[in-house]
Amino acid sequence: PLAANTGWTATAPTSYSFATEGAKTLYAWARDAAGNVSSSLSAQVVITLPLEYVINEVPVHSIELRKGWNIFSTFLVPENENMEAVMKTLVTEGNLIRVEDELDKTFLKQNNVTGWVNNIGNVQKTEGYKIRVASNSLLEIKGQKISLPLSIEIKKGTNLISFPIDGSVDAMQIIQPLIDAGILDKVQDERGNSIENWRNNGWINGIGNFKGGEGYILHALGNGVLTISEIEQKSGYLYAERFETSHFNVNYEGNGFDHMNVNILNLDKTSLKIGDELAAFDGKICVGAIKLTESDFTNNAVSIPVSAAEIPGVNGFTDGNQIALKVWKNETNEESAIHIEATEGEMKYNRYLSVFVIINENQIVNGMSDFDLLNINVYPNPANSVVNVSFSNLPEIDTEITLMDISGREIIRRTVENMKESMNIQHLPGGMYLVKIQLNNNFKIQKLIKK
Repeated sequence: PLAANTGWTATAPTSYSFATEGAKTLYAWARDAAGNVSSSLSAQVVITLPLEYVINEVPVHSIELRKGWNIFSTFLVPENENMEAVMKTLVTEGNLIRVEDELDKTFLKQNNVTGWVNNIGNVQKTEGYKIRVASNSLLEIKGQKISLPLSIEIKKGTNLISFPIDGSVDAMQIIQPLIDAGILDKVQDERGNSIENWRNNGWINGIGNFKGGEGYILHALGNGVLTISEIEQKSGYLYAERFETSHFNVNYEGNGFDHMNVNILNLDKTSLKIGDELAAFDGKICVGAIKLTESDFTNNAVSIPVSAAEIPGVNGFTDGNQIALKVWKNETNEESAIHIEATEGEMKYNRYLSVFVIINENQIVNGMSDFDLLNINVYPNPANSVVNVSFSNLPEIDTEITLMDISGREIIRRTVENMKESMNIQHLPGGMYLVKIQLNNNFKIQKLIKK
């Protein structure tokens, strides 16, 4: 540099900063008071800057599963979309029993030799899946978030849909377009809670919010498309979870399975109160129970989700059997049977369907036994060769059926084991007979004509 150049400093610098990496040479000069500039000295250095790693963590969706049946979906596209890979941890832990899709295709263990067989294939972002686990479990799915909006094809009938949002959203906000289009019949969650049209009461949301991690059963009256978009207002619906019942105990575990809904109208015409419990029975099996809340009386209606049986006669209702209801009054600690009247639908169990019923105050029968409320039908009457005796629900153990002649002489006697018993009377002469149903000291008698 020239003596007159700018940049000279009276104090020798102790460091110098380079702006980039690479091989660098630094030169230095000195200038005296007379303006003489010295020769240069130099030094070389190689500068290597540290590597900057940008770590993108793979999102994880943790889904809580209750012992028994659940319905799950995910807001992620799994790293490995194959159902076997998604279920690997649950299989290793010994918690997985089976997975089913809406077409009843399965992922399950065939036997110890064949092992696990995947008939489902890959996890689809538009679908929900039924899953049964042996104990409370955590299903963790790694992957990338599903791009929204997502269009889900809805077909007439039963659909098992996903909810691909990380969070919760008022369920009505999601399904309203299907209601407006006249396509929606009913929606159910994994616990059997429903959204459906209660006719004069309008659409009642018994689910509350759709939640990430859960799948939903959507029953459609026709084909259509459900579009799910990002929603700024994540949850505009305040939904109070029900307290567990303290008096009635259901005979199924966890959430239950393939639910039906017994929908009760006109609560204001009964003496029922907040805290009372209602339960549905299939014979001796408690297939659903709820504790009444303030919102039930606000709606003047309440729904009892009832669970179908995986093992008939053990842990849920059997399709075609009669529906029976009981009430427990919190204030008096009294349990009573209820006579109900169907306003829409049949008083028979049928998975996924709904029946709408009313209870009048004089239909709450205090102190009556199950035998008192047992309805008996003898048919055909007159009969020629075989007569059937059917019951509104399965009678108590040790209930007996006896066929007698008009003088009271016993002809046939047996213990009732089914909701329909058949007797061969072909060998009997024509005339009048008596069919007697008895439990301990209680009995009912109906006349039978043999042709």
